[in-house]
Amino acid sequence: MNPELRRHWSVLLAAGSGVMLGISSIPAYVLGVFAGPMTREFGWSLGAFQFGTLVFTVGILLSSTWIGALCDRHGARAVALIGMPVGACGVAALALTQAAPWSWYLLMFVASLLGSGTVPTVWTRMVNALFVQRRGFALGLVLSGSGLFALFGAPLAQWLISAWGWRAAWLGLALLPLVVGTAVVAAFFRGDDRRLAATTPSGAGAPPAVVAVAGMTHHEALRSYRFWVMALGFAAVTVGVGGTNANFVPMLVSKGFQAPEAAGIFGTLGVAIAFGRLAIGYVLDRVWAPGVAAAVLGLPAISAWLLVGGEVSRTDALLAAALLGFAQGAEYDFLAYMTARYFGMAHYGRIYGRIVIPIIVATAVGAFGVGWSKDVFGSFDVALPVVGLLFASGALAMLTLGRYPLAYAPPASDAPAARTAAA
Repeated sequence: MNPELRRHWSVLLAAGSGVMLGISSIPAYVLGVFAGPMTREFGWSLGAFQFGTLVFTVGILLSSTWIGALCDRHGARAVALIGMPVGACGVAALALTQAAPWSWYLLMFVASLLGSGTVPTVWTRMVNALFVQRRGFALGLVLSGSGLFALFGAPLAQWLISAWGWRAAWLGLALLPLVVGTAVVAAFFRGDDRRLAATTPSGAGAPPAVVAVAGMTHHEALRSYRFWVMALGFAAVTVGVGGTNANFVPMLVSKGFQAPEAAGIFGTLGVAIAFGRLAIGYVLDRVWAPGVAAAVLGLPAISAWLLVGGEVSRTDALLAAALLGFAQGAEYDFLAYMTARYFGMAHYGRIYGRIVIPIIVATAVGAFGVGWSKDVFGSFDVALPVVGLLFASGALAMLTLGRYPLAYAPPASDAPAARTAAA
C-alpha cells in the first residue's frame, strides 16, 4: 500500500463518511423519492416542489465562501465537528413542512445553512493538504461517499416513506449524520490541513521544516481565465446533473415505472458515482485532468438521449443512470483536484468556495427548470435535449485550461502526475 494511504486511511474514512452523510448528499439524492408523496399530500406541482432546491441553493451560496474561510483559518476538523450534528438538525427540520409552499422553502433554506459545515470544501481541503503522491485517488475515495449514499439512500427513503410516511422518513435520514457521521468524524477526521511539511529536514536530527503553502489569493484567482472556464464549464454540466438527479424518479414514473422500481434504478446511479470517483481519482494522478474531464463529463449527453420518448426500457433506464452517475462521480473529483493544481493550496478554501457558487446555482436551476418544463409541456422530453447539449458544451470547455502552473506542482519526486501533465 502507498505510504500516504497507509498513514492517512482514517482521514479518508472520516472524510468519505462526511461526504456520504453531509448536505451535498442529504437531501440531494432523495428529493426525487419525496417528490411524489409530498406533492400528492399538499397538491403542489412538481415545479413548486423543485423550487425548494433554488431556495436551498441560496443558503449554500450565502455560506460557501465563509465556510471556506473558516477552514483556512481554523482547520477543516473544527468546522466538521460542529457542521455534522448541526447539519443533521437541518435535515430533521424538513419533517415540519406544512401545506403552504413557503414553509417548504423556508425549511430548505434553514437546512442549507445548518448543513453548510459539511460541504465538500471541508473534506477536500484536508485531503488536498495531506496527500501529494495519491491526491487524485484519495479525492476519489472520499468523494465516492456521495455515490454510496445514492446507492442506498433512495431505496432507504422509499422504504421509510412506505412504512412510516415521509415525515418520519426525514427524521430517520437525519439520524445517519447525527449518530454515525458525528461519531466517525470525531474519531478519525484529524490532521493539520493549514500547512504542509517540507520534504527535507531542516537539520540533522531535526524535524522537517514547516513552510508556507504556495498558491494564488482568491482575488488573483478571480482574475484568471481558468477560474471562469472551470466555474462556467462545470456549471453547464451541473445544470444537467441537477435536472436529471432531482427528477430522475419522477421521470421514470412518468414513463411507466412504479415508484419502488424507479427508486431501485436510481440506486444504480450511486454505484456508478462510487466507481467513477474511484476510477477517475486513480487516473488523475497520472494524466492531464482536463483532458479526462472532457471525455467523461460528456457521457451524460447519451443519458439524455436514452431517456427521451414515451416509453423507456429498463435496460435504457439502467444505462442512463450508470452513465450519469459515472460522470457525476468524477465531477467534484475534477473540481477539487484542478482547483489545487491550477491555483495552489494557500487559499484553497476561499477559491473553492467561490468557484462552486455558479455550480451550486446551476444545480438548482437544473432541478427547478426540468421540473417546471414537465409542468408546462406535460413531458420531460422538451428539457432533455437541452440538458444533453449543456453536458457536451461544458465538457469541451475543459480543453482550454492548458498546462498546470509549475509553481503549484507537488515535488517531482513525489508526484508522478507532475511528470505526465500535458497541454
